[in-house]
Order: sequence, then C-alpha cells, then structure tokens
Amino acid sequence: MPNVETPGAEQSDSSIVDQIEELINDYIVFPQEFYTFPIALWVLATYYYLLFESFGYLEFCAAHGGIAKTVLFEILRLITKDGQIDENITLSAMLTDIEAIHPTKMIDQAEKLIKRDNDNLRSAILSGTRREAMISVRSGKGTIRRSPYCPKVFALVGRELGGTLNDRCCIIVWMQPATPRVSHNETPFKERAKEIGNACAVTTGKHEPEITAAIQKYRNIDFLNGRENEIWKPVVVVCEVFCPKRRLELEQAIAYIKGTKRLERKPISLEEAYRLQAEAEDRLQLVRDMISLIGDGYGMLSGEMLPALLAMPCRIWGFYAETGLTKEKMEALLKPMKIAPRQSRHFTPDKRPRRGYVRSDVEAALATPQKGGTPVQVLSNKGGGDA
Repeated sequence: MPNVETPGAEQSDSSIVDQIEELINDYIVFPQEFYTFPIALWVLATYYYLLFESFGYLEFCAAHGGIAKTVLFEILRLITKDGQIDENITLSAMLTDIEAIHPTKMIDQAEKLIKRDNDNLRSAILSGTRREAMISVRSGKGTIRRSPYCPKVFALVGRELGGTLNDRCCIIVWMQPATPRVSHNETPFKERAKEIGNACAVTTGKHEPEITAAIQKYRNIDFLNGRENEIWKPVVVVCEVFCPKRRLELEQAIAYIKGTKRLERKPISLEEAYRLQAEAEDRLQLVRDMISLIGDGYGMLSGEMLPALLAMPCRIWGFYAETGLTKEKMEALLKPMKIAPRQSRHFTPDKRPRRGYVRSDVEAALATPQKGGTPVQVLSNKGGGDA
C-alpha cells in the first residue's frame, strides 16, 4: 500500500508516542508488546476524533480479575482527551456527557452491555463509531435527536462484547496475569500520566492542519474491509503525521490484531473468573517462594521442597485450603507453567541421581509465555545449572 504523504510532525513532537508507550509498558503487560504502539496512536487520535467520520473503540478483556485493568483505565483516563471512567453508565448520562465535553468514555464492567435490558444503550454504542449518527430519545412528550459519537474503551472479565460490537472495536486485547516492570504502588504513575496527558493536549493542538491533510490523502489498507478501514483510519493517520517511519510496524500489528479476532473464546462466569484469578495469584507466589528457597543453589530435592514451603513464615502454604498445601495441589498449580521435578546428578555432592526442582527450570518457566500467550517476567536473573 502506498504511503500517505503529509508534512509530518516535528522531530521533537514524535517523542510523545514513545512517552505514551513507555508509560503503558512500565505498568501494564500485554500478551504481545506491539499492542502498545497502536494503543498509543489511538490515545493521540482521541484529540482529533471530531475530524474523522468514524472512530473505532478499544476493548480490553481479562481471563479473570486482578490483571491491572483499573491501573490501565486510570492511565488512559489521564492521557486521552477528557477521559471519563464509568461503571453503571446510562444512555441519558452518556449522551449528556458527549454533548457537553466530547469525552473519551471508558466503560468498566462492560459485561452489562450484553444483557437484554441494555438494548438501547448497546444500540447507541453500535451507532457511536460514526460522526453523523444520531439517535432518537424521549424528551417530555416528544423525542429529540442526540449524538452518541465519541471514543470509547470497554473492559470486561471472562468474555468479549461479541458480535457487532466487536466489529466496532479496532483493538481487542485479551489480558493475562503478568508482572509489570514497575510496581503500581511504588511509583506515582498518576503524576506521570498527568504530565504526559498535558503534553498530548499541547502537542496534538499544534498538528491539526497536518492531520486534516492526512485525512484527505488517506488510502485504504488493502487487507482490511470497508468498516475495518473506517475504524482504523484515525490510528493510521496519526501514525503518518507523528511517526511515518513506523508505518510498516503499525500495519503488521493491525494484521495480527485482525487475525486474533478470528479466535473463538468461550465465555466464563464471573465466579469462575475470580476463582482463576485466585489460582493465578497463588501460582505466581508459589514460584517466587520456590526460587527464594532454592537461593543460589542448583535446585532442591522434591522431598524437601514441600516441607520447606509449609514451614515458610508469613505464607499461606501451611494453611492452604485449611489443610495445607499438598503434593497433588502443588503439582496442579505448577502444571500450567510446565514446572516439574526431574532427575539429575547435581542435587547432592555424591552425584547420585535424585529427583528435584532445578532452579534454571523454574526461572525459565517464568520467562516463557503461559497459556494465553502471556510473557511473565523473570523474577530472578540468577544463572542456571547443568542437568
């Protein structure tokens, strides 16, 4: 596809994309790192959304709770145009906000949109990707026409919005548990996000003429259909103005994201989602504690690991499920990460073959994408031993 020729942003202003990417990457771990780039471009596009005929949504789905969706929403609230977070949004409140301040609406617990009693709100959101869309709502004894058009972000647990609503989302991310580079509690991410949000407002204000020119010269991406080109257009145009040299990188990300929409995922109940959340938290804590017990050694014998875990102070293992962690439950927790004891001659000085957990195996499992494609960062960078 030919590039769109535009005057381009000043070199110094292109760094705003890098700043957004770095901020998000420090606190949020996505299944694939390249998600952050189109999301950063989408953030900048919110400041120009009234210039576009259509604007696609973002959708963040979590296999279960406890995956930093709250932190992600707070970051997006502070860096998008007039970001607002809602949980129990009504149709009337949404339309009033849109007319008053043209915000970026972030709807948490969006599972409620799937229910039949939210048909009017769902219909308005379906129409809300198009600037010319108007819906009729009751006002007194008559009706009035109101606009549902604005950028929107959705967060769900255990399922996607599905069907036609998914078609309105340019980016759908299934998030999984992972360890961020920076702790949410140790660094004041809100102050940092506010500074970047202010920079976004100033920087985007300087480049409206370039955005307008790029819109006029835009050419469709050949592997996207008509609606897909419409909802991706704001992201691609912003890329052309702020970082045109990364155009191919963006198109590769778009191709991947489109491909992942074809994956069929079975929805799960909220009860199951929260059970999986607790189990995932226990699994990561178990692996951290195993690394701590092994220390600088080659590994630890199977017969020693479980008693050592049960004896650890200020840990749940001695009281796990009331009766304490068992061999069977420990193996079940470790199985998704493919951590299991193996035979080696290096556990004891006499070099006799013994079965145990090898430190390098445990550390490697933490660095390997788990089920769902999530890279979990290594919690220890110590070297491994020979089998």
